[in-house]
Amino acid sequence: MASFRLLAWAAAVGWLASPVAEGAEWLCWSSDQGRKIECAHPDGSQHQQWATSSGKPMGLAVDQAGRTLFWAERDTERIMSASLTQPDTVTTLVQLPVGTGLRGMAIAPSIRKIYWVGENAQVVQRANYDGTNVETLPIPVASFFDVQIDDRAGMLYWTNGTEIWRSNLDATVRNMIVGDTDQPYYLALDLQAGKVYWTDFSRFEIGRANLDGTGRESPGPVAGLPDRPVGIAVDPTTSTMYWTLEGGELQRAGFDGTGVSSVLSGLTSPWDLTIVNALGPAPPIPAASTWGLVALALSLLSAGTILTLRRDGSLARR
Repeated sequence: MASFRLLAWAAAVGWLASPVAEGAEWLCWSSDQGRKIECAHPDGSQHQQWATSSGKPMGLAVDQAGRTLFWAERDTERIMSASLTQPDTVTTLVQLPVGTGLRGMAIAPSIRKIYWVGENAQVVQRANYDGTNVETLPIPVASFFDVQIDDRAGMLYWTNGTEIWRSNLDATVRNMIVGDTDQPYYLALDLQAGKVYWTDFSRFEIGRANLDGTGRESPGPVAGLPDRPVGIAVDPTTSTMYWTLEGGELQRAGFDGTGVSSVLSGLTSPWDLTIVNALGPAPPIPAASTWGLVALALSLLSAGTILTLRRDGSLARR
């Protein structure tokens, strides 16, 4: 009976201590004309200016584990970063030549690399997290716009004028996965469902296909938008996609394309969009976890089970 009670309490503790998937905490987007990065909750509440940029921020990328936001400035041609806990401590990581035309960017945490697109220079480049060792990837010349990374599979995705491509992380093996799009801008990956999303700037729609390019939907899950879509982010935990419109609006809809609605309007030139799990200091241990530990201690006492640590490192019941 004591063993049964111990197992039951342990299961309860596991349930209490486990985090519950509640979806995105924050949406953050770049404002190139406003020279700032803004954030808000997915329902539009607590809209705030998170950081001021000296240049025109375009592409965004977030390292959730490292609690760092990266962005690319178009006019100053710089790759920047700041801690999610201290947005006023902005660091210049890479200074690129005038005329590079920075647009989208992404990160590969597994190899601690930053990737970015130089639209005018017609290059996709990468560097270490600290900005050292800048490399130009061996991709044939094209009008690049955005880049995204499936870090678990080691795959790099990018858009050019009318196509979406993917490759390994050093771009030595490449293939086109989606062609015949009017003007694909920014990308988002739903790795749980194996989907790639993109904003089609000229078709006024959100496109979607499998990660290998098969199963492309025509029209996309959201079509006939009132303005040109730019940035996009997806939240698999709530089956919600978010996008920015060129005219100054942040919208959302379900993965099935229903429930299109405005999150915020009247924004200043919103561009790239990303999901940030938390802003500010790291959150404290949830109360549920603390109570779970208390419950475990009580269960051991009530079961009459006391464990001691032997000298060899094993546990013994007394």
